[in-house]
Amino acid sequence: PVEYVLADGEVGVMNKPSAYYQLVPRMSYLPFYLQDVRDHFAPSVPQLGNDAKMWLSYRNVPVKWQLPAGVIYDIIKQGVEEQGTKLIQLTVHFEGFPEDQILQLQHEDELRFFFNHSLKEAACIKFGSAKSIITLSTSDQQDLCEAVRDCHSRFSNYQKIREKIERHAEGQSDKLPVRLFVGTAQDPL
Repeated sequence: PVEYVLADGEVGVMNKPSAYYQLVPRMSYLPFYLQDVRDHFAPSVPQLGNDAKMWLSYRNVPVKWQLPAGVIYDIIKQGVEEQGTKLIQLTVHFEGFPEDQILQLQHEDELRFFFNHSLKEAACIKFGSAKSIITLSTSDQQDLCEAVRDCHSRFSNYQKIREKIERHAEGQSDKLPVRLFVGTAQDPL
């Protein structure tokens, strides 16, 4: 569960807007869900234009959009002694985009491209080639990305495409592709 709050300095109305809450699957990515967040806060930020760069932070540290939601959650909750809450609170910003700290995401298609590229890397490690991903039809690639976006209702699509990838792989492998995310105390996210 994620609680989004608008940054204090960016409220352009008399009353601060209420927080916005979402359940985001661990294997998905936050940008898939941010249009609803933007729509929720837009009335409270009158100067907001269509080209405003929305970004998130946790305790004044920018959150990288290319990390899966579960990784972000684990990094934030690591070492936190707050008992009883599984909620993470992220601050929503529309000003002061930290270009030197995080990548800018212009459109959701960039996230899909990033996801597909990561999938090709994983297939290369596991099977020795990305052919099983490259040969997927465009609709299968889109369905797989949508399954990651909404894994609760589309898990059967994910399973079907995963089986197709393994069938088209040029051999079985006992390798397991793993990506490690290592942060520092100054830049955990």
